Amino acid sequence: MKPLYKISAGLIAISIGLSLKLFLLPVNSDSFPHWAIPLGAIICLVILMGAERGPKPKNPERGFWAVLLGLPILAILFQLYYLADSYEVLAFFGHKLVPTYGFHIFLAIIGNYVTTSKSMMSGIPTPWNLRSDLSWRKSHRLMGFGMVVLAAVSAIITLITGVFQVFVMGGGLAISLISFVIYSWWVWREDPNRRPLMGTS
Repeated sequence: MKPLYKISAGLIAISIGLSLKLFLLPVNSDSFPHWAIPLGAIICLVILMGAERGPKPKNPERGFWAVLLGLPILAILFQLYYLADSYEVLAFFGHKLVPTYGFHIFLAIIGNYVTTSKSMMSGIPTPWNLRSDLSWRKSHRLMGFGMVVLAAVSAIITLITGVFQVFVMGGGLAISLISFVIYSWWVWREDPNRRPLMGTS
């Protein structure tokens, strides 16, 4: 097993252990289900290990590793936040802004790496960017830039108000995704080397 696999698996194991602890405590996980993020990390690890056994290149992209390592770290931050009321030694993690800013940092890092995505392992496919290398490259640059800007804006608003603004983040992600889809179509349409959509000529 590769060293990064071991690190990811170790972080996931810690997160799973914290989840099991949280199942035994009367903890109010009002921000996010404490088991959801480690579950996502496990799925990512399984996908990557499975892909390496197939015909895919054996060097995973940095963007996928950012997800694979970032998800369990983010999960641990949320879980420590939930445990802080029960353990005085975890008082630092008891402030809601700790996991919240962890999420903002995670989003910014993912956005940075999305700009260099080269495959579906670390990108978002649309019918158009799958048929145009130019569309794939440009639309992911736009999406990545949007995620970094959104993370920065949301972090500043959260700092000013003291409360994570769900509507700002949700609305920003929705706008970024819609812009990504539309822009990928537009670039595909303007690309002289585009491949036709299925069922078209």
